[in-house]
Amino acid sequence: MIEVCEAFVSAIRSMTRARSARKARAKSMRFNKSRQEGGALTSGTTFVDLQGALQVGEENMLTDASDALAKVCCKGAFIGSAFFYSREGHMLTARHVIWDSQNNRPKTGISIQIVSGASLPVQVITEDAMIDIAVLKASYICDMFLRAIHVTMGSTGYVMGFSPKSTRVSKGLISITNFPDVEAYVAAHADKGYSGGPVLDHNGKVRGVVLSGAGEQVLTTRFMPCSFIVDWLRRQQFGLAYLPNLVGT
Repeated sequence: MIEVCEAFVSAIRSMTRARSARKARAKSMRFNKSRQEGGALTSGTTFVDLQGALQVGEENMLTDASDALAKVCCKGAFIGSAFFYSREGHMLTARHVIWDSQNNRPKTGISIQIVSGASLPVQVITEDAMIDIAVLKASYICDMFLRAIHVTMGSTGYVMGFSPKSTRVSKGLISITNFPDVEAYVAAHADKGYSGGPVLDHNGKVRGVVLSGAGEQVLTTRFMPCSFIVDWLRRQQFGLAYLPNLVGT
């Protein structure tokens, strides 16, 4: 009887290991899967940590978070990044991504491209030049959205965003200067097109929104901490309606 029980337990363990291996392979395939050309993740997309190999846990976190990202487009042309922070389709991006500086108004023909490859029109709900943040709204029920968390000095930040050629991630340590003024940096890469993307913690929660980077050769990315975004939205006349998951910061 003991031998039968041990054999049964061994079989269950083997099945569990096999199931875990299948899930890991599926995750890996999904992580590196080629997406439709023109979709949120372009054909042949992979996530690359420019400072070294990512750990399995990091890959899984970034894979899940990538489902909340979208390309921002203007009349079909890629102009930047954004991400969902509510199930109801609220998104954050950098204001300069969607702003027509010549006419001092939002650009016309703004849309997003999500991971499925679908293109959706969006409305600019509110924006602020001082902190360079804009809230967008798509008529879309989002299964994957990101929640916010406080910025912590010396913690690791994962910068995610789109460039014209690929989607990548870079990680580095976060520094804050002139706090509580709005200056937060992460020692990580951000290329053209990353603006509006998230800076994540190791659990996939948002520490802030990418505002600018110094290019692929310089590991310095400036971002807006979520705590400032929350305070800004609370000061808006209807700001509380757009706070769903940012209040956890």
